[in-house]
Amino acid sequence: MTRPATDSEPITKLPFQIRPIAGEGCYPFIARLARANCLPPAYLRRFLAGPPRYHGHPSWTRISAVTGRDPELLRKTLDTVKCKTCGSDFAVTRTFGVLPRYCSTRCRVPQKHPVLEPCRICRHPMKIQFGQRHRLCSSACRRVAYIERRSREEEAAGRQPSHDCAACEGPMPPTS
Repeated sequence: MTRPATDSEPITKLPFQIRPIAGEGCYPFIARLARANCLPPAYLRRFLAGPPRYHGHPSWTRISAVTGRDPELLRKTLDTVKCKTCGSDFAVTRTFGVLPRYCSTRCRVPQKHPVLEPCRICRHPMKIQFGQRHRLCSSACRRVAYIERRSREEEAAGRQPSHDCAACEGPMPPTS
């Protein structure tokens, strides 16, 4: 690979081969292949673009000749990712950045189903909003919950043991 090959010259297979990663893309695969063979990635990328100008996209036939793999299988492995939600295969369209994990916006954005829980008082199902503290469906149920809470507080206040003074055994004055 010291000089560029023409279309009539056979392309030799590189000595060190790497395993393609599904959905990796063409350019990262070429960069890893170049580093494994102690070549500058830009040099290998230009060589795989082919004559006459050695610019542009690398051809899959030249990549497969350098790796010794089937071109169609190599292209399918490098340019296809499995969707994380639905499991369908989709083609990677970008050549850099983070590898996409979802095939569409429908798979990427979670579906918001309303959460239904029973009301604490009347047990009718009601929608729960994000951050909603009280599980009460109406003003009537809120009023009943308030009355119950006040009656519990009054009972708790009435049942409290009286605090007697240790010295005189008389009731202690209320504290502020």
